[in-house]
Amino acid sequence: MTKSKVETIEYVIKKGELVTTKISDYDEIAYYKDFNEKGKIVTRKIIDTEEFTYIEGLGIATVVGELNMEKLIKTLLQESYFRYL
Repeated sequence: MTKSKVETIEYVIKKGELVTTKISDYDEIAYYKDFNEKGKIVTRKIIDTEEFTYIEGLGIATVVGELNMEKLIKTLLQESYFRYL
């Protein structure tokens, strides 16, 4: 019997409290978007709330105000790349 892994998100709410929740709790508002990454099309699950934005495979980002998804993806990919230099 295989135990299924429950994916969780940790984020800080506006009151400054750390919250841990299951990704599946947001399935109703989640959507999928295709991104071109190194010449391949990758479909990622995205959860966009008032408190945080989660991108499958890249983690979460809390941002005040408007969030440019393309800019966020590029920034996260660059940060990941620079860690290996």
